[in-house]
Amino acid sequence: MLAAELRHTGENGRLDEFHKLDIEFHSLILRNSGNEMFASLSTIIATVLSGRVELHMYPQKPKPEALDAHDAVAQAIWQSSPDNAHQAMHRIVDEVAETLQLS
Repeated sequence: MLAAELRHTGENGRLDEFHKLDIEFHSLILRNSGNEMFASLSTIIATVLSGRVELHMYPQKPKPEALDAHDAVAQAIWQSSPDNAHQAMHRIVDEVAETLQLS
């Protein structure tokens, strides 16, 4: 499972690999959403995530809460639970907004 690999690399400080997996995780979800508009956002999200790394706006170690939220998104998708996936994805977006001081 991609989320488990994401957690493993994040917890072990393999940030370059973690960043690539994070982009893959979000792109995979968007491309397979069944929504053309969301699918088209995968390139933009990849650019945003890459830019965040390049601008040093990414934590040196992913927060456990962020890893938990990624796990929750993957689990909710696996269980075909859109409401739970939506809530978990909001946790990810809220954490990013807080980190970037956008909220």
